Amino acid sequence: MTVGCDCFDSPLCMRSVIDMIPITTRKKLILKFFLQLMLKIGFLRKLFSDDIGFFGEKNSLSNLFSQSIIFWPSNRKRMRFFMYRMNVSSGMAISFYKVAFDDENNLLLMNEKDMLEKMSDNKEFSVPKLISCGHFHDWFYLEMSLLPEKCKLLINYKEQIVSEQLLNYLDLPVCSRMKVVEIIKKGHGIYKSLIRYYEVDASEFVDVNFSHCDLGSDNVYVSEDGLWVIDWERAAFDAPFYVDRISYFLGYFYNLYNGDMGKIRKEFEEKFMSCDTGHDVIVAVVYLHLVEFTPATELIND
Repeated sequence: MTVGCDCFDSPLCMRSVIDMIPITTRKKLILKFFLQLMLKIGFLRKLFSDDIGFFGEKNSLSNLFSQSIIFWPSNRKRMRFFMYRMNVSSGMAISFYKVAFDDENNLLLMNEKDMLEKMSDNKEFSVPKLISCGHFHDWFYLEMSLLPEKCKLLINYKEQIVSEQLLNYLDLPVCSRMKVVEIIKKGHGIYKSLIRYYEVDASEFVDVNFSHCDLGSDNVYVSEDGLWVIDWERAAFDAPFYVDRISYFLGYFYNLYNGDMGKIRKEFEEKFMSCDTGHDVIVAVVYLHLVEFTPATELIND
């Protein structure tokens, strides 16, 4: 978790951003408590008032993003961060930024830009509105609209009334078939191991369709107007058919069981490996591992 600020005279802004941290795990709950405590005693303002911040000189950041708060639930090596543009007088967020400063993450944000534009008229659910985008030195950024004020994380996979819209989306028709080796080039060894472990017949081809590819429960929200889906960086038109259904399922149980892979594996195997679609499910899990979806990686390594 990284929290910083370039408007250090406004603790109200920092308090607003800390309050926006979504609580999906016990660790985030504990972290949020300590951030609130440090803000209350003035430690955060002192910590982030140095001339040099987490990402280099503060002045270079302020040239582009004045009156903003850096906020990203990740670690520094990912070479990107999130920001809220704030109204300093009210302490309210105005818009939301994603900023990347290496080639890999620049490409991910460019992909998200394209997907947000394509999904803007989607009827099944809503996505953030793209406000602006551009380059600043070697950085690429997206500015997006905020989610509705009363949006809440959709964390109950079995809540059918709410999730029916999402499940309809997950059942998009198969677009085509592709060779497995083309879909999971670097993960073919893992694929063969899982095929042997689950005693599933291998196949040369797999069904593919348009997928979000990171549909963990942290990326799906519910508002009075319906569902909102965020983080379209890894979306693709040729992902294995079960990718979104599995990522949503694993993401939900990963949070529910606090990363207990024994319980998660049991739920996964009961849901997906007891039917005749085992091969396509395995391809989807390997694909999710390759795009760094943490629950899939831990499921494979467990």
